[in-house]
Amino acid sequence: MDLFQPHILIADDDPDTIELLDFKLRGADYRVDSTDDGQKALFEIRQNGYHGAVLDHNFMQPPNGASVALDARAARPELVIVLNSSESAEGEELRRLQESGVYFSHKDADRVVVYFNGQFALARAGILSGERVLLRNINEDEGLVATYQKRLPEEGAHYFHLSNGMGISIVPDDYFTVEDRTIIYRGSRLFPAVL
Repeated sequence: MDLFQPHILIADDDPDTIELLDFKLRGADYRVDSTDDGQKALFEIRQNGYHGAVLDHNFMQPPNGASVALDARAARPELVIVLNSSESAEGEELRRLQESGVYFSHKDADRVVVYFNGQFALARAGILSGERVLLRNINEDEGLVATYQKRLPEEGAHYFHLSNGMGISIVPDDYFTVEDRTIIYRGSRLFPAVL
């Protein structure tokens, strides 16, 4: 069993969407609460220790999911937020959401689970910032020893520093898994490490 069981809030005014997301997230071993009201979602996020939230972009009544996401990010910068929508945000709203690190899902419950799994995989394996791990690309046999820095919510990526002064960032919505303190991934970005 995982050392850490993330607690997720689903906020959507469509009961079928809540039911599907609840089923998928509980099946992936998340604790789940739900609400059908944007204002209540924001209150719950501010008051409770949720690790993540799935917000409907188009609530029937204000505030919409984008407003809740931006207010939630201001109140809880570490919160992992997925804006779940059949429509895309546009213009200034889109820019602000992207800058705040909100992840977008187009009403795809499986994609929501993949994203949360990526965000919480290291915590579930008990790997903390500052610990050394082995990184291995799924297409390679050998791995690299690296130090896990932390997950940056505004960018949604995990950062690892290598001994050669470079670092690797792994975006959680791409494939990666943790097996015995080895992080197996596909897709990464190499960058000069900044401690």
